Amino acid sequence: MTLLVCLLLFGCGGSKGEGGPEIIGVDQTRILNDADTELHLTGSHLTGTVKVLLWMGTPERLQRQVAVTGLKVSSDNMLAFTAPAGILPGKYMVVVQTEEHTTFSDKLLITIEERDKGVSPKVVRVQGELYSDVPSRIYLVGPGMGEL
Repeated sequence: MTLLVCLLLFGCGGSKGEGGPEIIGVDQTRILNDADTELHLTGSHLTGTVKVLLWMGTPERLQRQVAVTGLKVSSDNMLAFTAPAGILPGKYMVVVQTEEHTTFSDKLLITIEERDKGVSPKVVRVQGELYSDVPSRIYLVGPGMGEL
């Protein structure tokens, strides 16, 4: 059934064993919907990705679909994208599309929450460089780290 829906909606075929993308992980699985959030996805066969979607529902039954922005494929094993602010709260699969394949992350979900019902701030990574001899700017990245 999944392949049938995939064929009807996207004209896709194949599987990860046939050269299609494979989704292994994402750096944040809980985000807030009050600001754009950059996410980093790891996997294989990601070169050639033309579109990433956030999909609420199952591969057989779409409930809501959100197109992401800022797609950057940095290698065959990593890509980045931005989940836009204002996404309705819920649990979303990541959908990665190449010209010939579509892959659903049905076991890897991203939970999107509203700030007032959101998660406590959590540092996922630190960006920037710290220098001992000059002032430095670093950024704390993670869910709930918006305007604190």
